[in-house]
Amino acid sequence: MGTAASEIDACVALVRRDDRPRYLATLLAPAACRDDLMALYAFNCELSRIPLVVNEPMAGEIRVQWWRDALAGEGHGDVRSNPVAASLLDTIERHRLSFTDFDAVLNGCSVELDGGFLADMNALEGYLGERVSMLFKLAGLISGLAPTTPGLADASGHSGVAYGLTSVLASFAMDRKSGRCFIPEQVCHAHGLTFETIAAGDEQAKLTDALTELHDAAWRHLRLAEEYIMLLPDGHRRSFLPIALLPARLKQLKAILSDPGRPVADRSQLGLQWTLLRNLRRFS
Repeated sequence: MGTAASEIDACVALVRRDDRPRYLATLLAPAACRDDLMALYAFNCELSRIPLVVNEPMAGEIRVQWWRDALAGEGHGDVRSNPVAASLLDTIERHRLSFTDFDAVLNGCSVELDGGFLADMNALEGYLGERVSMLFKLAGLISGLAPTTPGLADASGHSGVAYGLTSVLASFAMDRKSGRCFIPEQVCHAHGLTFETIAAGDEQAKLTDALTELHDAAWRHLRLAEEYIMLLPDGHRRSFLPIALLPARLKQLKAILSDPGRPVADRSQLGLQWTLLRNLRRFS
């Protein structure tokens, strides 16, 4: 089924508003898959918004379940009246995408609705593997890679964890104000912290050390991601272009780790575009 222009326009507008880095990267994707990537990222924007607009986790889980039912073909009511759902269902059909992959993304939303509070780094990386890595995998499949393409699983896995950890660092101040914490308990304890002291804004030096551990982990996964991305076939790396934005973002975050409560400014659109264009050949 062809996707109506109005539905794609709605997806593009949502991604442009809520996820400028992926929006700009997708404008540089091959035209044949650009609309479907916008549908995927609009779906991600819808999920990311859920914890911000509900007061109770259960209310958020109801919204997540709506998406699960809609994508599994068990939706109630006119699912296609939602332009993002309609566009995404067409994308799934066109590329024969697996519901299991989308279900993993939806499972990751439960962690966000619970506010984080994960036990250790394995749990954090597992959550990011579902919530973010799977988006990279799906973007790769939309761009023409096969599920069995050598390097795709590792490229997606490390890209998602690197991208996700960078987002955790960038949103730390906002998350703390909202009562969320994505620094794992194991990391907190290793640096003499608890979730309670973090929420209270105490022990700033120890908090800087804990955030630095996440920052170092993001760099490690980024380096591994870049190695595996380069193993992908020529002409099929463009869906990983958002990764090119991480080095500058991590350097920006490093400069403010000593002041964890300070909000992080978004990079300018011009800066994002310049970085993406400069890396375009490497991610072709």
